Amino acid sequence: AALAALVDQVKQRFDLVLLDIPAVLTTSDAIPLASLGAACLIVARQGVTPKSKVQAALDDVKHVPMLGVVLNRVKLKTPRFIRRWIPQD
Repeated sequence: AALAALVDQVKQRFDLVLLDIPAVLTTSDAIPLASLGAACLIVARQGVTPKSKVQAALDDVKHVPMLGVVLNRVKLKTPRFIRRWIPQD
């Protein structure tokens, strides 16, 4: 209750408040913390986080409006013939 009151005070003072919470599937604290926010954003690591885990996390926070999923540490392999058209400054 005290944390919820603190978050409410911070929301009144600032236009945007980001709560960087632990992974939803790794700790029981994550879902109640996610519920304190107005919306949720899931972060998944490319090549590491299985799609089934992303779906499970989405299911666990389905009561919170979802903004989307961010794919973290993405490695793109742009062909050389395309790279020459991309400014390298």
